[in-house]
Amino acid sequence: MEVLQFLGTWHGLATATNSDWFLGKLKCIPCLAQLNLTADGNIELTRSYIWPENSPKSVSTYAVTSEPGVFHAKTLKGGYPIEFRVLETDYNKIAIAVAYMNDGDRKFTVVKLLSRTRDISADTVDKFEDYTLKKGLTKANIVFSPKKRGECSPPSNTSPIVEEP
Repeated sequence: MEVLQFLGTWHGLATATNSDWFLGKLKCIPCLAQLNLTADGNIELTRSYIWPENSPKSVSTYAVTSEPGVFHAKTLKGGYPIEFRVLETDYNKIAIAVAYMNDGDRKFTVVKLLSRTRDISADTVDKFEDYTLKKGLTKANIVFSPKKRGECSPPSNTSPIVEEP
């Protein structure tokens, strides 16, 4: 994986997790991630929300490892370890990644669908769902971000954003 090509802006369009606690924390607000290279060669991740405007941002540092596409970080609360793996990316449109985390007592998996734009194809949604199932999760564990403000279904049924043909 080419780290420099992976930098830039990514929209968080879908999340799947086996953590009820984490699912409960997911908001029906699209997340925006900005990835920048730090002076020491690691990645600084700045997370924000598309709305409301001026929403708070969080910043984390992900350490580049010797294994391509694998990064290590710590949770913002508690400082617990995160292993973040980019499973697939074309650098220009989409990325599918998985994070393995724990909060001391509980271990959980988070699969993310990222896109350079707010639109994705039905094939991409299918591919993301396949990765989710391969990681031992179910479709009920998936939350898709709404395309428009105010559009929010119950988390297990939120509709994916699919580009028009």
